Amino acid sequence: LYKNYKDIKILFPLLILIMLFPYITVMVSLSQTISIFLFFLILLIHYINNWKSGVFLAILVVIKPLAAIFIFYFILFKKWKIIVASVVTGVILLLVTGLTFGFDVFINYFTSPPTDRIPDLIYFEYSSLFGALKKLQQYIPNYMSTNVLKAVYYFISIVLIAVTCYSSRKLSHVSKTKAFLIFIPVTLRSYPATLFHYILMLLPVWLNFFYQKPFDSS
Repeated sequence: LYKNYKDIKILFPLLILIMLFPYITVMVSLSQTISIFLFFLILLIHYINNWKSGVFLAILVVIKPLAAIFIFYFILFKKWKIIVASVVTGVILLLVTGLTFGFDVFINYFTSPPTDRIPDLIYFEYSSLFGALKKLQQYIPNYMSTNVLKAVYYFISIVLIAVTCYSSRKLSHVSKTKAFLIFIPVTLRSYPATLFHYILMLLPVWLNFFYQKPFDSS
């Protein structure tokens, strides 16, 4: 019976993950950057209390800017060495990229950001808070202008991040890892360009959840 319990304990989370992430292998076969992002995210979590996590954080921001929200965790717990390591790594990556492809790339990104050229129809595909508000706007356009939408989006995002920081502080007494993991869902909600397949980022959250006594009823 004990052996069967251990087998179920291992297989049950795997079955859940397959149902939650049915396209997990497709991400790799289609060369989606989210798979690379997940790899460095796992490394960041593994070295969460080490300066190396700062290096991985900088790489994550380069791959997907949404990772910038993770910086709130390190500021919250005053992990200054990790923040310095992230800044230094980021500067090095910027210099290498600029020397290789030219610094005009960065100038053009800020003077003519690609987000300004995204049609409204694309935002309806996003699974973020901003995407949900855009969908709501099409039903009540007279009551929710673009300026109102952005104001509501920024306000709710700030509240979500603030609540997450507070909860992370409380959760840190139980687990430092969990204190960071709760930043992943709020990042997916707050980042305006979150697509459905970004749900793959929740893989570390589910793994941590199910491998912590999944059948413990206490």
